[in-house]
Amino acid sequence: MQIWNIIFVTINAILCEYEKEGRFMEVERTLIRIAVCDDNLRISSDIEGWIMEYNKGSQANYVVEIYYNGERLCKDMDSGLMYDIIFLDIELGDSSGIIVGNWIRSQIQYESMQIVFVSAKEMYAMQLFDLRPMNFLVKPIQQERV
Repeated sequence: MQIWNIIFVTINAILCEYEKEGRFMEVERTLIRIAVCDDNLRISSDIEGWIMEYNKGSQANYVVEIYYNGERLCKDMDSGLMYDIIFLDIELGDSSGIIVGNWIRSQIQYESMQIVFVSAKEMYAMQLFDLRPMNFLVKPIQQERV
């Protein structure tokens, strides 16, 4: 159930911010934007499906965007498109998810964005601390881990 925990923690953080700002009644209209960036179509589809399954019982509305390369994700974010959560593969075909994550943290500087790194190799975990990821998931990803 790890993906559910990630989504739940992020939603609660957003709702807490709304409450602090006196906008708590907007909860029912809350839109949670999620990006999945992985060059593996199957993994991207699985994560999207699990999120949409979770969405059925949630008060918030979820929008999931799929990216198959880091360049496109960076380009969209550079033009102003922001996400609440990004599931980011480390070994992307055209670039490294670590480079993309570093670009997000250093150039976009949107600290409330949660990054969940995804990789088949656990060796990357220690390289991610400076990027302040919310989590690190090891492939193959099981639904209960998301």
